[in-house]
Amino acid sequence: MTASKLDESTSFLSKRRLGIAGLAAVIGCVACCALPFFAAAGIGGGAAAAVGHLLRPGSELVIGGIVFAATLGIMALRSRLKRPTGSGPSCRIDVSR
Repeated sequence: MTASKLDESTSFLSKRRLGIAGLAAVIGCVACCALPFFAAAGIGGGAAAAVGHLLRPGSELVIGGIVFAATLGIMALRSRLKRPTGSGPSCRIDVSR
C-alpha cells in the first residue's frame, strides 16, 4: 500500500527526519568525545580545556540526546512555519462550462 503525498508531508516522524536527527546526535557525541583530545593537543585554547575538564563519562550521551531533541524541535518548527495557514481561497471555480 503506497502513501499519498499528503500523508508523507503530514507525518512528523519520518525516516528522513529521524535519520537527520540521529546523525546530528552522533556528531554531537563525537564532538563531545573529541574535545578533551583537541584540548590536549593544544587546539582550541583554554576554553576547550575548561569544557573538557567539566565533561564526565556519560556526558556524551546526554549531549547526544540534547542535540537529537533540538534537531527534531528545529525541524518541527520549520515544518510548522512552512505549513499553509488555510486563510486563502478554498473554493475551486469550474471553468469548463
